Amino acid sequence: IHNKFDKLVWAKDFRKIVEFAEVVKERFPNKPTGYFYSGYGKLKHSKWEEATLEFLKTLDLLKARNNRAEKKFYLYYSYLNLGSAYDFLNEFEKALSYFEKAIETDKKKHEAYLNRGMVKVKTNDKIEALDDFETVLELDKSNLIANQNRENLIFEIMGSDLTSKNKR
Repeated sequence: IHNKFDKLVWAKDFRKIVEFAEVVKERFPNKPTGYFYSGYGKLKHSKWEEATLEFLKTLDLLKARNNRAEKKFYLYYSYLNLGSAYDFLNEFEKALSYFEKAIETDKKKHEAYLNRGMVKVKTNDKIEALDDFETVLELDKSNLIANQNRENLIFEIMGSDLTSKNKR
């Protein structure tokens, strides 16, 4: 099952991911795999509300799982994807909450820090966003998105600081 999903993910065939996920959900209704990939495919199709339901079901099913590596993978990426879906729905508090949970699950992965930083920019929390982008660059020195956002924020913060000093 995982190999088939991996091939579909690499091929970026999100319609087939959702179709195959539905078959997996039907055959294995108590396993998180089908719900997770269904959510992933729906997220890629901009079906944010539907994706959140699939990831929430994934999290619910994970409560009964014992395989720590499998559980950590699904937890991290379910939280990450829920954060992304809520970001697209402009529900920034929920998005931040799920990015926090992803970070608590795995502090060494950069994606949740990056996405949390992007939401913090949207909520005008520039200093904390800057901290997140710097954490991304500690974990992934070549991350162009974090680097660009970091540079933009530094320029913005310094520019607003200079403007406020000039008004005095």
